[in-house]
Amino acid sequence: MKNYIAAITIIAASNQAIAATLIEPGAQIDKGFTKTEQVLKELVGLVRANGYRCDSITFARRMAMKSGFVMACNNARYKYEIEDRGGNWQVTLD
Repeated sequence: MKNYIAAITIIAASNQAIAATLIEPGAQIDKGFTKTEQVLKELVGLVRANGYRCDSITFARRMAMKSGFVMACNNARYKYEIEDRGGNWQVTLD
């Protein structure tokens, strides 16, 4: 049981470290995100799965009038809209 708990602790710590390395110093992240690290990793995963680049997060927030997110990566060099369209996530370079 102790080994199992230790393994969970190591996995959780490594996931937080991965998320922390993605976030740029001074990044503006929506305070309304629940499970912020997981949301950011999934957003970055969607961006990368669509062939775009995101090595670090400059800002991330929910869209005001649509179902989705706006995110900037790599010192705001790339800005993306990640939108739920009919149950499918669409990533566009803004």
